Amino acid sequence: MHFFFLFAIFSSIFLPLTWSRFSIYGSSSAQSFEEDNEQRFVTYEERGDNADGGNIWAVLVAGSNGWINYRHQADICHAYHTLTNHGVAKERIITMMFDDIANNKHNPYPGKIFNEPDGKDVYAGVKIDYSGPDVNPENFEAVLLGDEQRSEGKPVLKSTEKDKVFVYFSDHGAVGLIGFPSADLTVKELTQTLKAMHKKKMYSELTFYLEACESGSMFDHTLAQSLKIYAVTAANGDESSWGCFCDSTFLPGNCLGDLFSVNWMQDSDQENLHTETLQTQFGIVRKETNRSHVMHYGDMQIQEEHVSEFMGKQQAEKWDENQVKWMNECIE
Repeated sequence: MHFFFLFAIFSSIFLPLTWSRFSIYGSSSAQSFEEDNEQRFVTYEERGDNADGGNIWAVLVAGSNGWINYRHQADICHAYHTLTNHGVAKERIITMMFDDIANNKHNPYPGKIFNEPDGKDVYAGVKIDYSGPDVNPENFEAVLLGDEQRSEGKPVLKSTEKDKVFVYFSDHGAVGLIGFPSADLTVKELTQTLKAMHKKKMYSELTFYLEACESGSMFDHTLAQSLKIYAVTAANGDESSWGCFCDSTFLPGNCLGDLFSVNWMQDSDQENLHTETLQTQFGIVRKETNRSHVMHYGDMQIQEEHVSEFMGKQQAEKWDENQVKWMNECIE
């Protein structure tokens, strides 16, 4: 009798506490319940973005300049909001863009940039770390390698072997190279940099999304599975990628975005990244990108992970849906 009495007291006190611990941890809330010396609430900032205590770092690069290349900086600004809306910390996002579009004399919407017709101003609130002539291959490599000396004190990756890194690059390209305003980055140089990152243990896994013509040539037969890198490209190694929302009444004579880029960002903005895998996103984007062959390379085991592992674990407020339905005068 005493046994049952004691068990009833134990159950009424401790079992609800145990149940609440698991129900809170399993929710999409920005808080989790952790047990150390005492039970307490901790935030994502304390616990880390990933289950192993690591964080998400991101590098976003628009490699072009000039009014005619509006779409590349629009892509990068949109990507910045996609990540921050999903909870990636601004201080762990490094952004490179020439920054000559928002206040360009040709811009009919001074101080604003749009990635979709009648969409949101994606320029607002974007933290730009490298602009003008600082957008170059040398600084890009310094950022990836965490080399503050080469970057002259500007932000670089400070990621560790516990962290996951997301890189997104949007610009022109050709077979074996991607462009910057004043120079090119070759496939050999990029491969060497990625190998050096792996050797320095700067990530547990890395995902690289690349928007450029012939972008597949930058990763085809270059990514050993041991590097723990998963790359998705807008096109294969011998075809163009395409701009979208082009020559509209909203922005005559120019393109607001790139087809591959707008497709993956619309998907990330609208879907539950806790349940959607990188493989699922790849399939959706490949189907929607009907002017080129979206490809993927590297460690295919990574594609089985949820998109949230690289783009943020917070459930974002959905942006207005505006599917890519037309591409007047698409350009490469």
